[in-house]
Amino acid sequence: MLVDSEKATRGELERRLIDVEASLQALLERLPGVVYALSPEAPNSVLYMSPQIQALLGVPAADFLGDPELMQRLVHPDDHEWVTAECERTNQTGEPFSGEYRMRTADGQVRWVRDEAVLIRAGDGRPLFWQGILTDITATHLTAERLAEALDREQEAAHQ
Repeated sequence: MLVDSEKATRGELERRLIDVEASLQALLERLPGVVYALSPEAPNSVLYMSPQIQALLGVPAADFLGDPELMQRLVHPDDHEWVTAECERTNQTGEPFSGEYRMRTADGQVRWVRDEAVLIRAGDGRPLFWQGILTDITATHLTAERLAEALDREQEAAHQ
């Protein structure tokens, strides 16, 4: 139930805001993807990382808050250059970031992720933070690779 702000006391409004914030955080932490927020002034600086990151990459969310370079270090070396360039470009333009790339897990495995992020702005247009979601698309990429390999084998067999 929404509180009529003209009739509510400051204390009631503050309690309602705390309840809404707790509800939103609970929702974010139940989503199947990893939700994150980055500073627009220092794009590698993580302001929030949902706990699902540990299931995806084997790294606790708190580690991202204390290490501004961790996210970039986990990007696969073969994708690092273009991901960094695209992050810099979208940070300059304010355009949404969208891409699929590989990340390395704590135990050395590779995960494919779909990364979608938008720049959240204040009412006056001032950038507040980047809000994004990482989705594990590893199974989709592995299936596509297997299918491509099977098609290649079928074509080779047809030419023999």
